[in-house]
Amino acid sequence: MKFLFNSLSLLTLAAFLTACGKSEKTATVKKVSLTKEPLEISLGEAGESIKVMNTSALASLYHRQIMLKSNSPQALETLMSQPGAISKQLAQEPVPQVQRENTLLMGVPLDFFDEQLVFGAVITKVSDSENERLGTLKLTDLSPIHAKAYLGGLGTENPGMFLVGCIQKCSETADQAPFLKFPILGVNPEAEIAVVDLTALGDELNLIDMLDPKGDYTGLEKKSSQTTAFEYSNSTIVFDVESIFTEKKKTTTQEGEALPSKEVKFTVRWYFKMGSFFNPSFVPREPKKEVGFFTTGRGSETKISRFTTTDYGIKPVRYLIKDVPDKYKPSFKKAMDSWNVTFKKVIGREMISYTFVDQKDDPSVKDIVAGDIRYNVIEWDLLNRASYGGLGPSIANQMTGEILSANVLVQGPHIIKLYTKWFEDSNRMKELIEQGEVTKAQEIMAKFNAAISNSKPRPITVKVGSLEFNNHAFAQHYADPIDKLHFEMIPEGVTFDEYMDGYFQEIVAHEVGHNLGLRHNFKGNLGANESGQRGSSSRSIMEYLARPFRYLATISEYDEMAIAYGYAGVEPEEGSWFCTDQDAVNATSDFSKISAECNKNDATNDPFSYFTKRLSRGFALAVDIETENKPVWKAEKLLNEIQESVTGILAYAASAEATADSWTNFFGKLDRPQTKEEVKDYVLNKLLQVVCDPTFKEAIASKIDTSSQEEAQANYDILFEFVKERAVIAQKSDDEKTITDILAEIFGIPVGFTTQIYPETSFTCEQIAE
Repeated sequence: MKFLFNSLSLLTLAAFLTACGKSEKTATVKKVSLTKEPLEISLGEAGESIKVMNTSALASLYHRQIMLKSNSPQALETLMSQPGAISKQLAQEPVPQVQRENTLLMGVPLDFFDEQLVFGAVITKVSDSENERLGTLKLTDLSPIHAKAYLGGLGTENPGMFLVGCIQKCSETADQAPFLKFPILGVNPEAEIAVVDLTALGDELNLIDMLDPKGDYTGLEKKSSQTTAFEYSNSTIVFDVESIFTEKKKTTTQEGEALPSKEVKFTVRWYFKMGSFFNPSFVPREPKKEVGFFTTGRGSETKISRFTTTDYGIKPVRYLIKDVPDKYKPSFKKAMDSWNVTFKKVIGREMISYTFVDQKDDPSVKDIVAGDIRYNVIEWDLLNRASYGGLGPSIANQMTGEILSANVLVQGPHIIKLYTKWFEDSNRMKELIEQGEVTKAQEIMAKFNAAISNSKPRPITVKVGSLEFNNHAFAQHYADPIDKLHFEMIPEGVTFDEYMDGYFQEIVAHEVGHNLGLRHNFKGNLGANESGQRGSSSRSIMEYLARPFRYLATISEYDEMAIAYGYAGVEPEEGSWFCTDQDAVNATSDFSKISAECNKNDATNDPFSYFTKRLSRGFALAVDIETENKPVWKAEKLLNEIQESVTGILAYAASAEATADSWTNFFGKLDRPQTKEEVKDYVLNKLLQVVCDPTFKEAIASKIDTSSQEEAQANYDILFEFVKERAVIAQKSDDEKTITDILAEIFGIPVGFTTQIYPETSFTCEQIAE
């Protein structure tokens, strides 16, 4: 069988995997760039013809009658005889055949039609290196759509290759519908090839119309969009659609002359993967409440997502680890090896192989990008800024859950910059405190927090018609914000290199855990201990932990249990070790269902004590109990910390009645109550003890002057009212506002968290005195 392909960039090329299931073999090819001169180049090994051509070359083939125009009688007869032909059906509206010199033409073998395949797309490149809002869009993807390619519109002026499939709740009997058309330009009956124009799809599948047609989000406006590259390997056809934006806001020189507008390029890599690639021995598994896996979204039956463990030629799961500095490669290696240790325990062998690759040593590596479904890539992001530290989505067969590809982006340069600054500032603070310069020390940490307090970009919807993309960086089940607005110091006795080694082991193991199918687990810290050793901060690598704790996290007991179920079918033995994003405490939780022990902002194996200590620390900074000077911190800058702490504390009161029977780490400690009926009063009294600590009043009274006293008192009052209005909900009619509503508007805090916890209880420090 012969094939005709057209490409701007060809990295690796393998023989086409036919519907009969032939195995692939790799062919070495050279890169080809299209020109305006007639071009027709054959590439590949003997017996395999892979051709690259432009519009002029195609016209020459027409002239020599090697290629027939698609609406000619002989071409129509050839197309009508194929099993995937549907006559004039699917004609609908024609896709314009845009004539360009640099046209991407794909020669599709006629027996490709009626082939089972999956179709999808991933945003793989963003040219802007500074705009975090744009950089965070990388790896946004379209969940694979199971489809077939049909020949439609035959006998009309616009025959085409139509993709027909099911978008949601798909089953054997679900309705199938066409959702995309590729124009057919010509047919070679002898070679049994239909020439498909990918160029036209550059106009239909452009990011500008999908993303932000008015420029409200990006501040950019449309310039152009076109298909720019095509490749084939690993049973997969990929083609890139490049959309170019320019800045809406025009800039001028001092003399009023217009400056050239900045251009921003987005690349979306679209793909077809042949159904014959899937593993017929793969065993779909149902979700289990005891362990957390990502699940399929398009099928009528929900399955967990995981890689196949069957050896059929693609074992083990191969990763390319791209552009990691030599200094941190050992940390990445230890993270990958730790997963292999886990799999050896679970399935008796290693699951992952990996190779480090670097652009500086091999320029061709530049074209291997995270998001290409043909590869599994872990990339040290040298180009873009994003709101996360790491991101690890995967792409799975939506009928079975078999993972097809997985990728990780690590914000390496930004992480190094941030944590270098954290260590420098913390060490300088320690020096100043030892010298008695406490105020100067606090000024350093306040500036550090202000510098990292950039708000997270708001989510944006990306759609092609009814097809909605997954914006993983904004999804709670992936989001791992790099800038946590906490004022903690660096761990005692830990050097920068020691910390970063542990940190990169943690972040890589965590994101690869996502790649393997695992969701977050916010009960991991309940299994922590105080040894200070690796693995002591959580029983799960899928936990979120604050900076002083996360460098100690490793793959642990929960992760092994989850992998044992997902990859070996072993039933989970523990039922209280897991909770995930939708179960986690937040300011609007339904506490008839949500447990206080599921919290993404806690740490240690005693979260209640952890939150009370952090709340006390927040008030201490607000009034500055360490000096006689005016407080460095402003109350408004502490509200994020205060809200996390108060929410974590009050969650115990709010959820006690419904969930206390399942708590594992609250009762039996210190002065804790013995029954769930006593929890509400205990929590309120503990909250009052913290915020009414006489130390704060004494610190305010001891300030050096009236102005300092007034500022400290104002800080205290703001925080006290903030806490009070979460512990006491005033009775109100539907049309009147409470202080809670007003504070919510001022500080952007959700309303409703504490409704009905203490509806009639006063909240005053006099209660403590009594």
